[in-house]
Amino acid sequence: MSSSRIHVLALATLLAACTGAREEPAPGSEASGPEPYREPVVVFMEASLEEIETAREGRSEEDFAIIADDLMWYRATAHEFLEARGLPVDTLEGRRRLAFVVGGETRGYDFADAPTLDVIVLYEPGKEPLAIAPVDVERAVEYFRGS
Repeated sequence: MSSSRIHVLALATLLAACTGAREEPAPGSEASGPEPYREPVVVFMEASLEEIETAREGRSEEDFAIIADDLMWYRATAHEFLEARGLPVDTLEGRRRLAFVVGGETRGYDFADAPTLDVIVLYEPGKEPLAIAPVDVERAVEYFRGS
């Protein structure tokens, strides 16, 4: 397989965007879980070292190098985009369950099924949170604008 074809396949895998999150019932006691987000925020869940190592399994060094290079480029580009627009960002390492206040009640969301290593979660009170891939960071403008 040619190098450019490998690059395209790796890039396609990395760029598959997550259009939502699986809502889960809030735990019985919110004291046992994370504090819910109540204000507008962009939660940038960066892949942990363990998640990156898992992505490496079964790939050649060349394939993984391409994936890692793309990951870092899209991560940096997304952070720059968000910073330039003054959007509030909470950067976390690794996937985790998050809680948001939606419709006046605390709801838990699990982002384990998101197909990208990094996941960006957009949240505005009164709206469902939206999980996207870093390559789709421009969607944040529409989400927060209400379009």
